[in-house]
This record gives sequence, structure tokens and C-alpha cells, in this order.
Amino acid sequence: MRYIFFGDENFHDDIAVRLANAGFERCADIEEASAIITFCTSQSALEDAYFDEGGFVQSAHPGAVLIDFSASTPGFARELGAVATVSDLGFVEAPVALEDMLDPRPFDEENLVCYVAGEEDAVAAAQGLLNAVCGRVVECGAAGTAQLMRAVRTLQEAAAVVSAIEANALVRAAHRAALGNGLSDVAISGLSEPAERMLEAVREKRFEGAFTAEMFLSELQAALASADDADLILPQAESTMHLVELLEVIGGSFKSPAALALVYGEEAECAENGLDWSRAEEAYGQGADDDDDYGYDDEEDDCGCGHHHDHDDDDDEDEEEEDEELRARILATYQQLPNGTNGAYYAQEALAVEGVTAVRVLPKNRGMGTVDVIIAGVEGLPGEELLRQVQERLEQKREIAVDVAVLAPEPVAVRLILSVKPKPGLLPGPVIARVQEAMETWFDGSMLGRDLLLAQIGQRIYQVEGVDNYRIEGPANDVVVAENQLPVLESVSVEELR
Repeated sequence: MRYIFFGDENFHDDIAVRLANAGFERCADIEEASAIITFCTSQSALEDAYFDEGGFVQSAHPGAVLIDFSASTPGFARELGAVATVSDLGFVEAPVALEDMLDPRPFDEENLVCYVAGEEDAVAAAQGLLNAVCGRVVECGAAGTAQLMRAVRTLQEAAAVVSAIEANALVRAAHRAALGNGLSDVAISGLSEPAERMLEAVREKRFEGAFTAEMFLSELQAALASADDADLILPQAESTMHLVELLEVIGGSFKSPAALALVYGEEAECAENGLDWSRAEEAYGQGADDDDDYGYDDEEDDCGCGHHHDHDDDDDEDEEEEDEELRARILATYQQLPNGTNGAYYAQEALAVEGVTAVRVLPKNRGMGTVDVIIAGVEGLPGEELLRQVQERLEQKREIAVDVAVLAPEPVAVRLILSVKPKPGLLPGPVIARVQEAMETWFDGSMLGRDLLLAQIGQRIYQVEGVDNYRIEGPANDVVVAENQLPVLESVSVEELR
């Protein structure tokens, strides 16, 4: 059987010999391939590989089998399976997992397990290839189940990794503070086997590895995307993801997940292992554009490295103190329970700004780790100054690796055409004027993200003193709005009902 491979070449390098020994040959022409194998650490890259113009779904010849070893979501697996069936292709979801993520050769056969789901014929056609690649193959059932089981495993692995690292950080901190009170003799025990392996790697300072923080992050993102599809918030996994993102920011993308322990350590220890906390300044601090605030000047780049430095000794000490303060702030954010998917947290912070009357929060609106905060003011649409104030507050309050955007709502124009009948004995003019005023004052920011119902309009009219009856000429139907929209009164016309 001839196959096409797309994705992480390090993974392919480790499985290529096993495939060759089992009679599988890699080829470059998709027309010649009976199997298309993918292993991507990016969901977008995976989607492009299959669905872009000229992608595998479009280009593979009928009867070929698509085999995906990547960690993705049950929804994506089901979608790809359905498209493959329509295109006369087989599809096997086979996300791989590691028995030991710290193994120096993580993709060796005995260390690889894959969860398998798909149509019976497709799975049967891929069985020989799967057995050649993985030491253990676990069949799960219908489309989506393999990715679900992979996500479940990821959540457990993430918990084991962080629990071991934090247990070690606690004991180390206690040792430093022991001062002869006996705590210096305490050792960690009773951990699970994966946690023990992680702890051993941390103790031995084995922070390099073929299975990288980048790969670990992709698995976490896939698991959290699966939870998001099921409308489930997983605070522990979210926090772990943000910690891994932080490790990447300071230069640890290609280190082992054990390098997460460095995040809890001293800055000097990070530097010894090639990590640079100053990189967090651009991502989490005031930003690289605030040159004046940091006293940077282009002329001070004397070393020619392309970065700004202050070569005065006293200023160096100040910079170190600022870096340490930034580092402390970043780590302190993990003491907060709210995460990027907790809309209530961001809504509360936005409402604390004077002038904000209503808030709608859209977690992950622009992807994982993003939060869009839609605000309205007392006059409905917020001004630029109010948007700026809320943005500044949320930049200070946001969690690490969460991209917060404060936005004005999209206005939905409403034209009210009303007829009202005054109660007997009352002049129509004053009653009409009161209805007009009631409608104009009603349309404020409180209506953000809320449908405007004809029943509500009628109720509001009836509450006006002197109204005996009414008729709504326009709008003809309820005005339905999205969470990011605000009904705005464009015009109101009130006449006497005859």
C-alpha cells in the first residue's frame, strides 16, 4: 500500500521504518496513494489539509482511506467522516496518545496507543497500518467516540502533570522556608505513576524532549474545544492550557511539558534553561508600543541585537525589578478561579465602570483564548471614551493569555408607529406627548442583546397615564436581535387612534 503523509515530520520520521517494514511505501502523488495519513498539531492546519481547494477530500481517488492521528474534536471527526462517505472515501479517526509523554523516543511503537472509530470497512482497511504504527489499538465505535476518548485522556494527563509540578513546587518552597523545623526532610510520595514520572523528570531537570509543550498544548486545545462544543466549562483544563501558553511565550515551545516546573521556579533558573521572562512583557505587560513608559530609545541599542537595552547599572536593576513584578503578576492571575470562558467575571468587571448599563460577553468569539465584551451606556450606544475606559480596566483584570476586546454593539434600527386612544374626557395632545416621551426614554442600553417584543411595547404604552387603548402600526413583528446587537430608536410617530 502506498500512502501520503501530511503533518509533523518528526512523528513521521519515527513511524516511517515501521511502516516500511510492514509493506507501506510513502509517495508524493496523491493519485497513487491508497491511504492519506495526517498528524497535525494545529486544528486550522488539519482543516485546511482536508477541506481547502485541492485538499485531500477533493484530491484523493475514490476508495482511498483517510487516517487521522491528530487530536481534534468529535464534531470535526463526524464532519470529516460524513464528507468522506459522500466523496466515496473511507475515514478512520485514530488520535494517538503516549503511554509516557516523557519517553526520550515518544513515538516508538510500544509507547503509542491510538483510539479508533469509523465505518467498519474503513477501519478494517486501515488495520494493518494502525497495528504497524501503534503498540496498542483501542476500537471505540461510532464516529466521534475516538476523539472523545482522546480528550478524556488528555484531561487526566493534564491534571497529573500540573499536580506533580505544583506538589514539587510546594515542597521546594517549604524546604527553602524550613529553617531547621524539620520540613527539609519531607519528600513527595503517593503520586500516580504518570505524576511520579513527571516528578522524576523535574528533579533530574530533563526539560528537553521530542514530545513538546507545543504538542501538549494542541491536545489541550482539542480537549477544550470538545468541551466548548458541548457547552461545558472546564476551569482546571483552561488554567493548564494558559500555563502551557505562558511557557511557550517565554520560549518553551519546544521543551518537554516537564519544563512547566520552571514557570514556578526562580527567574534565574528559567534563564539557565533558555527561558526569558521579558518576552512576557509584550504579551501580558504594557506592550511593546509603550516605549516612553519604559524609557526606551532607539539610540540605546548599542549591542546591535535588534532589541532595546539600557546599559546603565542602576537602570538594569530597575528593569530586573520590573520584570520580577511582571512575573509575579502573571503568576498571581492563576489564583483567580474565573477563566476566559467565564462571562460573569468579565461582565462584573465591565459593569464596575461608571456609565456602563448593560454587558454581553461572548467567550471564544474569535477562537480559543478570546473574549469579546459588548457594552452599552446610559444613552444606548457607548462613546469612544467609555469603550476606552472599559478596555483599560479589562486589560488590567484579564487572565493570562486571554485576548479581551471591548466593543460597541451593532445597532438595530427601530421605527415605532403608534396610535393611542385617550381615556374619556382627556385631551389627546398631552397623552400623545407622554407616550412619545415614554418610548424615547425606554430605548437605552438596558435593551442590549434583548429582543424587542410587541407585547413589551404594548405594556409600556398602557403604563402611560391617560391611555385607554392603542394600536401598533410598526414594527409589524417582534424585533429579534443577537447578543451583540442593540435596538436603537430611529424614529417614533404617535397619532390619535380613531
